[in-house]
Amino acid sequence: MARVLLVIPPFGGIDRPSLGIHTLQAVARSRGHLVDIYYSNMDFAARLGEVSYMIVTSFGVLKLFGERALGLKRGAIIPPALLEELNEQVEEAAALRGLKAEPVTMELLKAATTAWLNDAAMVVRSSAYDVIGFSTTFEQTNGVDLLAKLCRSLLPSVKLVAGGANCEGRMAEGMRRYIPELDTVFSGESEIAFADYLDDPEHQ
Repeated sequence: MARVLLVIPPFGGIDRPSLGIHTLQAVARSRGHLVDIYYSNMDFAARLGEVSYMIVTSFGVLKLFGERALGLKRGAIIPPALLEELNEQVEEAAALRGLKAEPVTMELLKAATTAWLNDAAMVVRSSAYDVIGFSTTFEQTNGVDLLAKLCRSLLPSVKLVAGGANCEGRMAEGMRRYIPELDTVFSGESEIAFADYLDDPEHQ
């Protein structure tokens, strides 16, 4: 029996559950494994502000704002014009709700990231996990990177795995190169393969 934590990183949407993660949980539990789910994206949204977070998730994938935001620690750049465009949409969305949202700044993004990682550390330390898995689809690669580095520092012997649309085909190889902390990357539909992985004592 493996003790497992499945994690949804930012900037996964906060308006719906993750069908993939819950399917993995159900299949793994049917094999007798203990599987928790952690919506870390919800913690990040609480730190950044719900309206701002929702705008980032709908801002346009090609602009990669979410990846840029979580890549600031790795030297990513957010052009001032892009930040201004985002804040215009944040202000409009907040006004429609009768709210006043705090402007998104580089300082706010960095502070939210630090606070979010502290939140994640508390969850990771909450149990003796054997395996921690990360879901990665749109704009979640840098979220996985930061979480994987955090988990490796806190639990050196834990097995770290990832899967999702960003791991399809050759992208799985890119994930392993970009995030060397990952022990295994699953490509394609993997609920059975993941459960088999947990069943193997060598992976626990």
